[in-house]
Formats: sequence, C-alpha cells, structure tokens
Amino acid sequence: LASMGHTVVLYSPILGKIAKTIDNFRNITLINNLELVKNEKFDIIHIQHNVTAWMARKYFPSTPAIMVVHGIIPKLEQPPKINLGIHKYVAVSSGIKSHLIQNHHIVEQKIVVQNNWVNTQKFFPKNIVGMSPKKLMVLSNHLDSEQEKIYRKVCKERGIKFFHVGLPENPVKNVQDYINKADVVVTVGRGAIEAMACGRNVIVSDINGIDGMVTPKTYEELVKNNFSGHRYHRKLTYENFKRELNKYSREYTEDLIQLIIQNHSPQAGVQKIISIYKEVQKKKVRIDPNYVKSLLEIEILTEYLVDFNYIIRKSKEESKG
Repeated sequence: LASMGHTVVLYSPILGKIAKTIDNFRNITLINNLELVKNEKFDIIHIQHNVTAWMARKYFPSTPAIMVVHGIIPKLEQPPKINLGIHKYVAVSSGIKSHLIQNHHIVEQKIVVQNNWVNTQKFFPKNIVGMSPKKLMVLSNHLDSEQEKIYRKVCKERGIKFFHVGLPENPVKNVQDYINKADVVVTVGRGAIEAMACGRNVIVSDINGIDGMVTPKTYEELVKNNFSGHRYHRKLTYENFKRELNKYSREYTEDLIQLIIQNHSPQAGVQKIISIYKEVQKKKVRIDPNYVKSLLEIEILTEYLVDFNYIIRKSKEESKG
C-alpha cells in the first residue's frame, strides 16, 4: 500500500525488533500510542487483533473498519464479543470463514476469503531441488522433542540431512536463504506458501497435525485450511511422515510455483484488499454502546502487556550484560 502511494499508519502497543525494518519505509508511520494520531482523519481501519480493535475504536469511533483473521486457535485472532462496527471480516482460508460463522455467528455476507500472499521478489527459487531429497528443513517456532525424533529418524534412514529454523535456538531474518538450501520444507501456514514459492517440496506438519505433502493435486484441499495441519486432523507418526516423504518429486516444482503466483501474489492480494476498503469506507459505523464500559479494562490489559513485555526484555538484556 505504501509503495503505491497510500499513507499508512501502523499501530501496535508493543513494538518488537521487526519495527526497525519498517520504521524508515516511505509513507509508513509506526506508533505504539494512538494519542499521537488521534486528530488524524483516516479512510479505513485495517484491524488484525481484537485488543487493538478496541483501542482503535476508542480513538476512531466513526471510521469504517475491516478485520483480518489469520487463525482459529490464537485468542487475539478472535473477533471482539461486542459489536465494534466491523463491516467486513477477511478470512485467510475457507476453514477460518467456517469458524467465524459457526463459532462467532458472523453472517456469511460479512466475510471475504483472501488467501495469504507472499513476496515473490523475495521468495523465489535460487536453485533446483534434487532428483531425490538430500536436505530437509523444519521451519517452525513450535518444534517439540517428539516431532523432532520422528523427523530425524526418517531422515537418518533415508540419508537426508536434517536442520531446523525457528525459535528457540535458530530464529533467522533471511528465512528465504535457508528455504533455498533445502529440498523439502516441513512447515505450516505462510511458511508453506513461502517454501512453495521457492520451488521446494512442502510437507504440511506441525503441532496441530500432519496434512501431508503439497502436490498440484492436494493443493486445492490443503489451501482450504491455510496449510495449517487442521485439514485432516491426523497425528504425526513415524509411518505417516515416512509415507509423505516418499511422495517427493522434483516434478511438483513448476506447478506449485505457478499456483503461488496465481493465488498468493501480493499484486492480486492488495487489489482485493483495496476493493474491500472501497466497499466499506462510506458505510456508517454502528457500535454497541456497551463497549465504552469495557474500554477501561482493555486499556488496563494493554498497559499490563506493555509493562510485562518491558520487564521481560529488561531482564534478558541484564542477563546478557
């Protein structure tokens, strides 16, 4: 949006390390206090989390808003229980759309499915995967010991080098370079999309379960749940992971790259988001008047999170020093 000339203000009560990579970008202002922009007139509020939805509504009660929902499980991703005048909910998969209808009773007409997109100028194949897999990377911040044992056992039997990228021991900024070092990437969600854009074979597997190898034939089913491991609810086992790894093929590469370009390109994604902005920006905002009673609690919670985050960071810095 910023590169297209739109003026963007990003708000989060907690600004982490990634903020430094955004702060100097043209047309983007980065803040952790909405008091700084309370007199600004915005065309639209693009919400991600429910806590920030409440904070945005305190300062901009009459500005049209949409909310993008990225997950079923995280509590911050769930829509606010009180009507905050959100005109459209953008679900990143049809599975999340069903979740919003069934568990939050949001009418279908207010929901739009927009798949996650990936920066294909950053994520692209720098080399060709092997005829048979030689290196397998697990891309995850949730790798547990039982999962790792299974992955390592199968890799050892096949003579495949295993490595892990993600928290806690190996978080990286240039994840695209590590993806391109692997023939197979075991991951979920956006990681799966990024790995496919790089021409890698992808096995959807994480703490939520294993959905298996993404192929041109399985793509359509797995994208319905955003490559999350929620599609089939299968527990990871030695047998099913070995079976999925045996499906490895270099032939998937070009077809998967084309599917990513067609369905997950930033150009198509941004244009769809802009069309949603235009649809809602002239609508009148109607908010449940009871939201005012809860604002104080939300503000206290937000201040607590900021203070708690500061304490954690300070203790880490002191332990390093």
